[in-house]
Amino acid sequence: MAMLPEAALGHAAEHELAFGDVDKALMFARRDAALRPYGQSETTLAWALLAKGDAGAALRVIDRPIAAGWVSAESHLAKEQALLLLGRSVEAEAERSAALAINPRAGDATGSLIWVGH
Repeated sequence: MAMLPEAALGHAAEHELAFGDVDKALMFARRDAALRPYGQSETTLAWALLAKGDAGAALRVIDRPIAAGWVSAESHLAKEQALLLLGRSVEAEAERSAALAINPRAGDATGSLIWVGH
């Protein structure tokens, strides 16, 4: 990670979200998004913020790549979760629909077993 942070931080953040420490996941995701401020890294940062219970910050982060034209079912699912936690269910349903339009299986229960970034 010290030699090639751009190649490792996103994977480390996803690993910590799935198997480890949420604080470490957030630290790695923040560093990754700072080095690579693009859709995938910002989506991972949004998930880390959601895991920490900060839906408002997650929504602010995930709005950037979506507004810039990033196309990802995972990004729309992250935005859906942030909106649901903020009590904005009508907007959340629109994000779920956007995710399913990209990938009709995006909401499948087994989807959490697949790491999009890998």
